[in-house]
Amino acid sequence: MSDHAEAHAHHDHRKLYFAVFGALMLGTILTVGAAFVDMGRTVNIVVALIIACVKVSLVGYIFMHLNQEHRVFYLIALLPFTLFFVMVMLLIPDVTTAGTNPLDDPKDTKQYIKYKHETPHADHGPAH
Repeated sequence: MSDHAEAHAHHDHRKLYFAVFGALMLGTILTVGAAFVDMGRTVNIVVALIIACVKVSLVGYIFMHLNQEHRVFYLIALLPFTLFFVMVMLLIPDVTTAGTNPLDDPKDTKQYIKYKHETPHADHGPAH
């Protein structure tokens, strides 16, 4: 391969890598910007996850050279990624409701304790 052709091929990769770097930086800026827009906690998390998935795909496709793999590889890799995505989505209700326990408020806790002591329980044994 001539020096000119080798330099030209190397230049094309650098241009692509810088374009991907710019896209990753844009994705980071969009993620941070979306965090400051109040779309509701669940929507903010979903938007951030979608942006993160796009960024991961770019890194894998370009920097890890997955674009040069056979199509069968994509089919094999699709199942674990799909399962991972489903598992993360199943966690969203838990993450979005964290800190909303009614017992977190001391006033509600006192009412619960009062209710618990006033209500007879079957586990106290026979009444004397």
